[in-house]
Amino acid sequence: MQKNARAYVFAGMELLPEVLIPFVKERLDKARPRDWQRRQVELELNLHRRDGNVEWDQAALLRAIDLYWREAFASVLGRSERSMVNELREVRNGLSHNRHFSFDEAERALDTMCRLMDAVGATVVARRLRDMRDEITRKRLADSPQERGKAEDSTRRPRIMRDATTRKKLDLAPPGEAETAAPSAAAAAAPQNGFRQADFDAELCRMRAEARAAGHDKRRVVSRDLH
Repeated sequence: MQKNARAYVFAGMELLPEVLIPFVKERLDKARPRDWQRRQVELELNLHRRDGNVEWDQAALLRAIDLYWREAFASVLGRSERSMVNELREVRNGLSHNRHFSFDEAERALDTMCRLMDAVGATVVARRLRDMRDEITRKRLADSPQERGKAEDSTRRPRIMRDATTRKKLDLAPPGEAETAAPSAAAAAAPQNGFRQADFDAELCRMRAEARAAGHDKRRVVSRDLH
């Protein structure tokens, strides 16, 4: 049975505790080293103990990072990572309320998980999340002709832009305008060509008339000499 988008998100969130539990505990132990301070954290996060161990879940881990950000996490993570944490808190709430996830939303959620894991140095888990994200991307493109068209357009667009840049550098008209420009040039040249042809015809007539007149005068001279 193929996974739907929500199943991908759920599987990705299940990978977070194995990384975040030791990370969060280490940072909180440094920020609040005393026993009473740790008990206070458990109360504030509504954590429970089983067999003497605190039970952490995804919601508590993400809330702890946000709640104790300044005193425990700001020195090792940046603002962008805090935004990722808050985004994943919304994702976790969506899962707990059985919210529907589109493939776009699932792809974004897994990408955020991946980047957060990279930020805390969990490269192995980040790679697994990246593989899941890429699998969703392939599935989304395969299932949606519209998305395939967007992908093809994204590959054609740089070539079209390069062609336009080349035409601009060479001072060439766009493809649709070249055909209309040529007739206009020919039409502009037509009156000028016609004017030159008329001058030529007039000059030819004048030369012929002069030649006929010269021939007529020559015949008159010959006729006079004979008489």
